[in-house]
Amino acid sequence: MAYTHRIKNGIRIELTAEEISELENQDTIFENQKLDRALENLRQIRNSLLKKTAWMANSNVTMNDDWKTYR
Repeated sequence: MAYTHRIKNGIRIELTAEEISELENQDTIFENQKLDRALENLRQIRNSLLKKTAWMANSNVTMNDDWKTYR
């Protein structure tokens, strides 16, 4: 997003280079946090699926290649 100005009390005020930089930094931080949340969600799904199939990893169970690939 390109930042150029803000509105205060109905008046358009041009942003300084420092203000623009700060807003862009905040955008970057937000995007990184969004990615972190998505990866954490993916890890939780993966862990849940692995937990549901943990019995297949018992020493008395022979896993076929499809199960080995899945796990």
